[in-house]
Amino acid sequence: MAAIELDLSELEPPHPWERVVEQLPKLQQGDWLQLWHHREPIPLWSLLKRLGLNYHCIPVSALSVEQLQQLGAVPPRAQYWLLVWNSSDTESASTCQWLLGS
Repeated sequence: MAAIELDLSELEPPHPWERVVEQLPKLQQGDWLQLWHHREPIPLWSLLKRLGLNYHCIPVSALSVEQLQQLGAVPPRAQYWLLVWNSSDTESASTCQWLLGS
């Protein structure tokens, strides 16, 4: 069980999309993607839905103190924090929900 963390906050299109797509096949049971981005990657949502993946996107400014402590250093240009996990993977879903504070 592990996070695959990607800092996409310094990248311009289409490089963030490409980096995410490269990582999707690597998700194993219990794994999730943790992404930092400088904008909300709206075009990614339809792809994730088609692949049966769940996601949650939060502006960095909306993260709680507890979440920030848990996550550690936020990349300077990051404006959004995203989690992506397989909807049929209860282990990663549970971890992501915990990280989200749900």
